[in-house]
Amino acid sequence: MALVNETRLPFDYQVRFSRRSTVALHIRDGEVQVRAPFRTCPDYLHQFVLSKSGWIQEKLELAEQKAAERVQLRDGELVPFRGELYRICVEPSPRFSTRIIGQHLYITSTSAEAEVVKTIFAAWLKEQAKLHMLPCTEALAERADLQHKLRQVRFRKTRSKWGHCSSQGVIQFNWLIMMAPDPVIQYLIAHEVSHLRYLDHSPRFWQQVEQLCPDYKECRKWLRDNEHRFWL
Repeated sequence: MALVNETRLPFDYQVRFSRRSTVALHIRDGEVQVRAPFRTCPDYLHQFVLSKSGWIQEKLELAEQKAAERVQLRDGELVPFRGELYRICVEPSPRFSTRIIGQHLYITSTSAEAEVVKTIFAAWLKEQAKLHMLPCTEALAERADLQHKLRQVRFRKTRSKWGHCSSQGVIQFNWLIMMAPDPVIQYLIAHEVSHLRYLDHSPRFWQQVEQLCPDYKECRKWLRDNEHRFWL
């Protein structure tokens, strides 16, 4: 991997060479990467990036704005849980715990450092996902007469997916979804339960989703517009 740093551009970019036939741009976590075939001329690549610099700058600014909107797990900050906002209160204690009282979310910890608070909150959120989403998934599968296809429900924090359903009937949810409003959580459950019948995104799949979640279009749009806020 080569690192290119040209003063003519307001950003750095990396070049990754591989056995591919075309040049492509990828922007992730504020980093710009150019993927190119082996032996591609560096001057050509730089001109390619230069021609796309306006678009790249817009994407970088949008990524920076979204990063600033992410949940901040610090004392005094607001954090969403099932769509409701709660004020974080970090209290010193030799024991780790998380509980909601009124409009406050109390986190007891030996340290108020962000990473420690994040770890405690994450463990609690995952447990809440199991308590809430597991019975909801089983109930919705039964409602759709798909309970015989549901083998297991798992919870895992993934990089970019909110849910997944395998051909073996294993449904996996990203437990971060518990910060979204209840209708959005219900949409995600309906989406994955529908995959028990249709392992695609065909019109008949979306008809199944609509049967289980009539307002799925609004929920799906909400999730697309706001999902960046919940990545920890």
